[in-house]
Amino acid sequence: MTPVPWSRRFLDRLDSFGMTVRTSSVPAAVSDLTVTPGSVNARVRGSRRRPYDVWIDLPVYSSAEWTRVENAIAAAPDLAHQILGGELAPDVDGLFASLGLALLPARPGDLTLDCPCPGRNRLCVHVTAVLQSLADTLDDDPFVLLTWRGRTRTRLQERLHLAAPGATRPPQEDLPPENLPDSFWREAAPPRTPPPHTPPAVPALYRLDRPAITAHGRNLINLLEPAYEAFYTW
Repeated sequence: MTPVPWSRRFLDRLDSFGMTVRTSSVPAAVSDLTVTPGSVNARVRGSRRRPYDVWIDLPVYSSAEWTRVENAIAAAPDLAHQILGGELAPDVDGLFASLGLALLPARPGDLTLDCPCPGRNRLCVHVTAVLQSLADTLDDDPFVLLTWRGRTRTRLQERLHLAAPGATRPPQEDLPPENLPDSFWREAAPPRTPPPHTPPAVPALYRLDRPAITAHGRNLINLLEPAYEAFYTW
């Protein structure tokens, strides 16, 4: 049986929410579509001269939840092999469901739609255009779904290598003995070189519950995101 394309799965899920995207009668030009943990952002040209800056947010999973997902994938050799080879298996969303999680949006409230256009409709033509563009992107690279949920393909593959049975982990240096009778007279050990900083799997900003604080139509999380990313990669 031919797997259902990810674009169709995504659009079918939106249809189940009453968010019809495929029947939009007003085309809109979408550019600069980017997917980051928790947010999809794109520019959409509408009736005004300046394009609209559209955001579509989705909750990310915590580090602990992603660890559960990674362990489950590592325990399924065929699935892990496909992901390590750069393919996202069609049944990976079933694995998420078995853990009580969802890869695709599970309910309408999961999606926060943000467009500065003057229209009152939450699902305006600009948001609709971005959702359709995102659906098209999923067929080319379904890993953007995982990125949207908080885990990039590279990071997931690295974590799967570590979670695989028999994986070789860096040896831990033995600590010097403490509280020994003669340790007081020993020559002090040279200071240890601190290990290189490793960013957390999911930045803390994305693990926070979304606050009920907005400014100019944007949630506080999204307003803080550029500054936090700068500190995160510093």
